[in-house]
Amino acid sequence: MTSHRRLDPRTDLRTLEAFYWVALRRNFHRAADKLNTTQPAISRRVDQLETCLGGKLLVRDKRSVALTDKGRLLLPLVDRLLRLHQDMRREVCNPSCLSGGLRIGVAETMVYTWLPPFLKHMTTAHPRVVLEIDVDISVNLQDRLLDRQIDLAFMVGPADDVEIRNRPLNKERLAFLASPGLGLQRRTSLAAIAEHPIITYSRRTQPFVNLSALFCDPRPLIHASASVAAIVRMAQDGLGVAVLPPTIVRQQIAAGRLVELRCEARLPDLQFVAGWLPTPDVGLVERVAEMAGDVAERHETEARAAGREARANGGRKPQGRGAGDGPAG
Repeated sequence: MTSHRRLDPRTDLRTLEAFYWVALRRNFHRAADKLNTTQPAISRRVDQLETCLGGKLLVRDKRSVALTDKGRLLLPLVDRLLRLHQDMRREVCNPSCLSGGLRIGVAETMVYTWLPPFLKHMTTAHPRVVLEIDVDISVNLQDRLLDRQIDLAFMVGPADDVEIRNRPLNKERLAFLASPGLGLQRRTSLAAIAEHPIITYSRRTQPFVNLSALFCDPRPLIHASASVAAIVRMAQDGLGVAVLPPTIVRQQIAAGRLVELRCEARLPDLQFVAGWLPTPDVGLVERVAEMAGDVAERHETEARAAGREARANGGRKPQGRGAGDGPAG
C-alpha cells in the first residue's frame, strides 16, 4: 500500500507562510521577525513542509537561502493561496482583530511632525499589530524596502522603482533657518546666506542635491548630517544656516532661538510618500498606508493654517510644544 504524505490541516497555513517568507526574505531570522515567532520555529515548519512534499525546497548556507527547482514551483502557488486568505480576512474580519508584525521605515523629519499622532491612532485601531520602527534617510529606506528588510516606508518620493507602490502623504516646505546671533536680516539675499555655512540633510538626500544646484558663486560650505536634532542644534549655536522644514522647529522659532530667512530663492518642497511592495499581506500594509496618509494630510492642513496665522501676527508663532514641534534644545 502506498503511503501519502499529508499536511496537518491545523498547521497548513503557518507552514506555508514560513516557507513563503523565508523564500522572499532569503533569511530564516527575517522570516521569524515577520511572523513574530522564533527562528527554530520557522525551521521546524519548513522541515515539516519539505518532509510532507518529499523533497528539498530551500538550499541554505550561513548567509543566504535559495530556492530549489521544487521551491520555485511551489512559491507562486503559495503566493496565490496566501493572497486568497488575506482577501478572506479583509472581507470577514473586524479590522481591530488584525495581528502580526509590521516593520516601518521612516524618514526622520516625520518623527518631529505627524509620526507620534499616527502611532497613537495605529495602536488604537490595530492593537494586535506589533510595530518595529526604523529611522533612516529616504534613499536607504527605498533600498531596504526592495531588499524586503522593511514592509512599509514613509520617505521622500515618489519611489523611482517600478516594483514599489506609492501613496502620497504630505508635503513639507523647506526654509533657511538661522540663529539671530548670525545677524542676518529676516528678508535677505541668497548671496548673504552664502556667506555662512549651510547645514542640511545627508549628501544622498534631495535637499542636499537641490542646495548644491542652487548656489553657484559664491558657493557656501554645505555641511551634511543624518541627524535632524544635530542640524537644529548647530543652527541654534550659530554654526551655520539650517535648511529644514519650519514645522519641525516651531518651538525654537517661537522662543526666538531660530528665525526663518526669506530670500529670492525658493527651495522645492519635500514630497513624502508611503511605499510598499505587493505581497500577500499587502492588505494590512495598504490599510496602514491609508491611515498614515489621513494623519499626514491633517498635519499639512494644520501646518498651513499655523503658517497663515504666524504671517498675520508678524512672524510670531504660538507658544507650546505639540506633535509638530521639533527637537528641544
